[in-house]
Amino acid sequence: MGKLKVRVGDQWEDVAPPPVEEVIVSTDDPYVTDPASTAELWYDPDAVRPPSMEEEVYVGPDDPDVVAPLNTVDLWYDPDDTFTTSGVPAGGTTGQALTKTDDTDGATEWSGPYARQDEASLRAHVHAHHLYGRTTDPGTTWTVTLAAGSYLCEFQMSAVATATGIRYVNLQMDGVNCGQSKMYFNVTGQHHFMNTGISEIVIPTDGDYTFTVTAEASTTLDQNDFGRIVLTPAMPGVVS
Repeated sequence: MGKLKVRVGDQWEDVAPPPVEEVIVSTDDPYVTDPASTAELWYDPDAVRPPSMEEEVYVGPDDPDVVAPLNTVDLWYDPDDTFTTSGVPAGGTTGQALTKTDDTDGATEWSGPYARQDEASLRAHVHAHHLYGRTTDPGTTWTVTLAAGSYLCEFQMSAVATATGIRYVNLQMDGVNCGQSKMYFNVTGQHHFMNTGISEIVIPTDGDYTFTVTAEASTTLDQNDFGRIVLTPAMPGVVS
């Protein structure tokens, strides 16, 4: 199916794509060869026109204004140009996604394919660890083998405050702070479950990474405290 273009001012504009073929280029009457034809325009390239009749329809792949600058055509049918459907470019394969190439309307291309990560697959790669005891006790460090990529890190601890106010317990990965659980304490000497801190961490290369729990001077952890660390592979768009 080609594309019909109409002259508007000094430019050619595409006629909106029809749901059916509306232009027939043939020497035979389309309603004779196909009584069910939906054609609204019939161009007969062999028709003989009187000398006084100007050519109004041009059929060809090249711009008539370039081919013949003095032409009088009002309609240009390009048999080699086609409409895309709803702005979707032709082509694409199973698993590919349509992505924008720039901010221009209709500027899209196929990319991928991308493997869909379902919930079962995602959960299989979630790393979770429970922590017990003081920062000097076994269990407050955790070494895990991680694949390169982005992770959502959830970290939560219980703690005892030695002073009132906002108190923090930090999670460090190879010495770099990557998570924090905190709470406002209005009393001291009591255990409270602190909030869940959520952050994004980026693992540059596959390997073993050590997580360590630390508390600031006005917060303590003892054998009755506990917490958890959960690392979930981040899906595109989860973290902004």
